[in-house]
Amino acid sequence: MYQGKRKNKKWSIQEKNEIVLLYLGQHMGWSEILRTFNISSGRMLQRWIGQYRKFGTCVDNRGKRTKQQNPKKGRQKKQK
Repeated sequence: MYQGKRKNKKWSIQEKNEIVLLYLGQHMGWSEILRTFNISSGRMLQRWIGQYRKFGTCVDNRGKRTKQQNPKKGRQKKQK
């Protein structure tokens, strides 16, 4: 039976950090975390762990970027 579009869960930074700490502290295994927290993709967890190791916290990349942050977005301008 079709139930319409499935919405993706939006995780807060605090939730992501807690989940990553459970894994890094060896309190829970990889598959156990995915199953317990109903995380759809192992790649998602892998990205959170990488962010945590690099920045000390998970990063929220949602939202639009400004022209200064992404100058090459959009159509190319014609060369004169």
